[in-house]
Amino acid sequence: MRFIFAFIILLTSVLSFAPTAMAKAPCKMLDAKTLSLQSYIEKELLPCVKALDLSTLETVVLNTGGGDVETAIKVGDLIAPHQPHMIIKKRCHSSCSNYWLPLARKITFEKKARILIHGGIDPAILQRTALKEGRDASVLQGLVDMQDGYLTRHKIPRGWVMYRDRHFKGGSWLEPWLVGTHPKLANPKHGIKFLMVTKPMLSSCLPDIELIGYDLSYAARADRKKWVELGKKGQVSSGSLVCPAETVVRDASN
Repeated sequence: MRFIFAFIILLTSVLSFAPTAMAKAPCKMLDAKTLSLQSYIEKELLPCVKALDLSTLETVVLNTGGGDVETAIKVGDLIAPHQPHMIIKKRCHSSCSNYWLPLARKITFEKKARILIHGGIDPAILQRTALKEGRDASVLQGLVDMQDGYLTRHKIPRGWVMYRDRHFKGGSWLEPWLVGTHPKLANPKHGIKFLMVTKPMLSSCLPDIELIGYDLSYAARADRKKWVELGKKGQVSSGSLVCPAETVVRDASN
């Protein structure tokens, strides 16, 4: 079965939706303990966060469609020591979900909040770029190395970013990092662009993070008709896909 996501083509140095209107400031402190990140992730975000006093950071409020990989990783390194409570107002997609959510001690879902993922920068992308598109993949190698270091440093399971090794074939393209039933579209003519993360994947890949209000999330509330509509847009449920326990490094304090 040819089940390679069409969105891989979109991955160069950015993992994201197209940006909407930018806020005046890409980041701000709502109070001494609360950081707001509610804009598209662009390079301007890093100096913005660096300029803030994060010494008493406890909470991060999120509403972003994703953005630049390198920036998301570097901002994640600034947030990580605080292991904050993360609140998803509406969206935490792409680089937001890949690199920020795993740093949380707990995640709160506000009404209809959603997590969409479409994979990170990995060896399979280098292979596709070099072999199938005939382009020089060296420009991506630095990002692959940066992501690998980040995942290891923060003990993030590779299944969470849908990691694919260089040599992958057919239905086993996600193994050993993710296992389970591959989501299927109601209409096979539509390509899969994004996975909307549901509780099996969330709980297995990030087992030490407390989940609050998941039942209010978009994925939990969507009925069959809504999933069909989403499928036509290339958005499907993560279904029973999970990170195998042997690939997940647990927090020793739990």
